[in-house]
Amino acid sequence: MKLYLTIGALLLVSCAFGQSLKTVKSKSRYLLEQYEVRADNDTLRAGNYRKYLRDGNVLLEEGNYANNRRIGVWTFYDNKGAPELIYNYSTGQVVENHRFTADSLGVIQLDGKATVVRLTPPPTLLASMYQVSAILLRESRFPVQLMQAGLRELSYKIAATVSPSGTHYRVIASNSDKKFTQDAKKWTALAFKDTQWVPGSYAGQPTTIMYMLPEIVLVGSSVIR
Repeated sequence: MKLYLTIGALLLVSCAFGQSLKTVKSKSRYLLEQYEVRADNDTLRAGNYRKYLRDGNVLLEEGNYANNRRIGVWTFYDNKGAPELIYNYSTGQVVENHRFTADSLGVIQLDGKATVVRLTPPPTLLASMYQVSAILLRESRFPVQLMQAGLRELSYKIAATVSPSGTHYRVIASNSDKKFTQDAKKWTALAFKDTQWVPGSYAGQPTTIMYMLPEIVLVGSSVIR
């Protein structure tokens, strides 16, 4: 079934354009994207796509585009090269999810009361979790002013409120220092740049849920996850 879907996606790309393609490589601070565009219009992605973490050339995700839209089956990998999530953009369904998460519970208003319910499925990040954690670990820095003040340990959490209309990120810092909180917001924005969430559902309807990521702890000049 997976092979059929993958071949189908490739055929769709070929039939949709009937055009020759060329490969483009785009680098950012931490990531390398390699994708195909139409030879006669390099603004239209159409064909294979791969994203790598530049440090170690680690494959993070791969799939296919047609007319600048993700189609068919995409695979998102962990740091060992194993698939952690397989998602079908054409059907809007998770094919496989190997991520460990306890965040399948959400609080919704039911009969006028805040009620804890089990979400089926829970909210899903359409990106490699390793990509997010790797960027956060590389960006996070212990503030010099707090170290000079005698602090040796800090931490922060990221709360992602995922709703059908979009995702909002909030930083919960262990210290009230404004610069530390502002920096953590910048690290968060960079780590989740260009990523997308699929909202969780309850009783067949998309619903809003807050997803809490693992705490990030900074000790002196090092970072512990």
